[in-house]
Amino acid sequence: MAAAAAFSSSRAVAGVTTTKGLFLIFSLLGLVCFASSLMDKDELEELKEEFEEIQNELDKLTVKHKFKVAITSELFKSMEQNVTLMETEMKELVPDFPPLQTYLEDMRHFMEQTKAYTYRKYEEFDAKMEAAEKELRKMKNLVKFLEEKQAEL
Repeated sequence: MAAAAAFSSSRAVAGVTTTKGLFLIFSLLGLVCFASSLMDKDELEELKEEFEEIQNELDKLTVKHKFKVAITSELFKSMEQNVTLMETEMKELVPDFPPLQTYLEDMRHFMEQTKAYTYRKYEEFDAKMEAAEKELRKMKNLVKFLEEKQAEL
């Protein structure tokens, strides 16, 4: 159980690292665009291709993240059901065994903390994804603007 929680949280942290890389790419692309005021068609096509690659990477990252959230939700739901089932069965087998009740309460508390931590990390990642998508929309508008200026020349 703890391994599953650690696995899911480490995967969330790995996604955050990827988002930081995307922010770096966005920043560099922005600097390149402003630094070169006159672009030829080849440079503009290269910029468009890079933009599309970033868009594809962000889309893939979004799909992976949604899949992880869905799997994690199902995993937590299954673990909670298993603990409830175990609690019911053990109360029938050994009704007056206090250490078991204490153990199960500790397990539930641990699961709730793990669940809260994991979902908090997912929310942080979602916020970073939104910021990346916003930055990507700005880049898309910039590419459109550069295409229009190129067409005027």
